[in-house]
Amino acid sequence: MRNTIEKIGAGIKNLFNGLIEDTQAVSPVMATLVLIVVAITGAAAVGTMTGAFSDDVGRQIDAGDAAIPAGRLIIAGSTTVQPVTERLAEAFMRENPGVRATVQGGGSGAGITSTAMDVVDIGGVSRNVTPAELARHPNLRTVQIGRSIVVVIAGSGINLTDLNNITIADLRDLYQNGTIRLNSTVPAGITAATTFRRADTSGTEDSFAAMLGIRADQINGTISGRTGNAGVLAAVQATPISIGFVDIGFAEGAPIRTITISTNATLRADRPLNLLTNGAPSALEQAFIDFARLPGSIQHFRDVGMRSMFCR
Repeated sequence: MRNTIEKIGAGIKNLFNGLIEDTQAVSPVMATLVLIVVAITGAAAVGTMTGAFSDDVGRQIDAGDAAIPAGRLIIAGSTTVQPVTERLAEAFMRENPGVRATVQGGGSGAGITSTAMDVVDIGGVSRNVTPAELARHPNLRTVQIGRSIVVVIAGSGINLTDLNNITIADLRDLYQNGTIRLNSTVPAGITAATTFRRADTSGTEDSFAAMLGIRADQINGTISGRTGNAGVLAAVQATPISIGFVDIGFAEGAPIRTITISTNATLRADRPLNLLTNGAPSALEQAFIDFARLPGSIQHFRDVGMRSMFCR
């Protein structure tokens, strides 16, 4: 079964590589990457993840260090890791001739499965790979390139004073039970807030749930889901009386409110930004991973509100 799945993944990658030979196919307006993701859980389940490329990632740059092997890289997965890998890919291509890198989102779960299938060269995951996932995909190799923090955000219609009264227990009640306990000091305006969660398999949601002391599958199923950090952010922006959670890089500078938790729980939501390969990385994959971990790449992380391995 594993060999069959890997052949399917390789076929998808070859199809995509043929598409990116056509410069029209990678234009910001027309191109989308459709990755067929097969999850091995005793039976094969097929899904899709689709998204547009950034304006610059996917073009070839003719300057840099010829010591890096020429070739193509397909990087996909966590929407938290995506912004920094886009910037890293742009810088990597500027410095290295003959390299073309494309970056895609899809969520941490999709990053793990598509890497294991060899649909992509490098997967992005904003959490640790679980023992169960490693049992299914034993060839996966993980390298941490940075860190992020999950923060709770609120719509513009929620009073800042009210926000400062909310606690981890309140948020746990809200997300697990759909209501806040009766003896809470949180005003009714908070308890009536629309709550948003992730609709996709997400390292951000896993970390948020862990911060609350629950598992992601214990979050109330009636809560409205949105795809990606950007989807949750947009939903909260559009809903004045609402609460959601995103990685800090998406919250900074956005016209929303960030909730200050009295227990300083944001420190407990500090989580890794990882890159994955299926087995030992190729020379090109290793070169990109090494580039991401260089001290000179710190600014790319700072630009999107993340922390490199060299930031405290």
